[in-house]
Amino acid sequence: MIWRTSEELKDHVGGTVNAGFPLSSLTAAYRDARRNHLERYLSAAFLDELQAAVQGNSLTAAQQQVIERIGPALGMLTLYEYSFVGSVQMGGEGLVTIDGDQAKSAYKYQVADYRQYTKASGLNALDAALEFLEVNAADYLTWSQSRAARYHRQVLIRTAAAFRDVHNQATDRRAYEAMRPILRDLHVFVATSLLGDVLLQDLLDAMTEGNASTEEQELTDRLQSALATYTVHEALRRNLVQLEDGRVVQFESLEPQSVQKSSNPSVGVINIVDSQNFEFAERHLSFVRDYLKRHATAFPAYIEWLELSQPDPDIAYPSAPDRRYGGKVTRL
Repeated sequence: MIWRTSEELKDHVGGTVNAGFPLSSLTAAYRDARRNHLERYLSAAFLDELQAAVQGNSLTAAQQQVIERIGPALGMLTLYEYSFVGSVQMGGEGLVTIDGDQAKSAYKYQVADYRQYTKASGLNALDAALEFLEVNAADYLTWSQSRAARYHRQVLIRTAAAFRDVHNQATDRRAYEAMRPILRDLHVFVATSLLGDVLLQDLLDAMTEGNASTEEQELTDRLQSALATYTVHEALRRNLVQLEDGRVVQFESLEPQSVQKSSNPSVGVINIVDSQNFEFAERHLSFVRDYLKRHATAFPAYIEWLELSQPDPDIAYPSAPDRRYGGKVTRL
């Protein structure tokens, strides 16, 4: 683990765990938290490197700084995973509930609230840790050169915080996680079909390296806005997320007696919000098309891709099966 004592764990998670709680009880939950939530973005090798440094008392200043960011994420998500088994054990009589003389088992709604809180807090802490790693990537080569970092960087909107910057509804990491597969698909079906593979990759690389030109930054900003609104539009249609008090949220009913009502929003609400997001996505995308026309010389990769995408005027349609087709569709 990246903690040596329960007091160190408590420093990262606060009052969500008792200071005298034995760390050995969390071994399986810690492993599940890593595998289910963190390794995809942080890499197993990087987490192993930090863990070894902690256990060997050889932390560098840079490692200490990143553990301060990763610790809350890993701690909260470990407690989230442990909450599913912490109050029950397998014995000779089968599954039994642990209820000591001075400790009373929590009510189901309290357990549900605890799980909601620890999961949301852990994922939001992961979001902040990824922002820190991106800014300080040169100090963490094990991470920045990993497959996990490539996965994190394969989209133009990489964190929930970045999503909030380009969409008018607040979004936390749980909602972002629900929408990220859609966001990745939209890079293929919208961004690539509009910009071409090379220019899109140039924008992704410029964001990673922090050396975007003025034109690249403007194009990226507008494209991010289009992708964000398209993503919310599609996520609402699939009922992956809902809107609550102006926030994009993911609902999850964890218990039969959960205090949270889990139900589909009315068709009218979905249609209004869905139409608004689609309309603004089209507006942002229209700006992107116009910007590319007015600043095409700043994007030679786009000009080359555009020329290759045009039909060959010397081949009569549809006589040749290898004829190139233009007019790529960028609408959903």
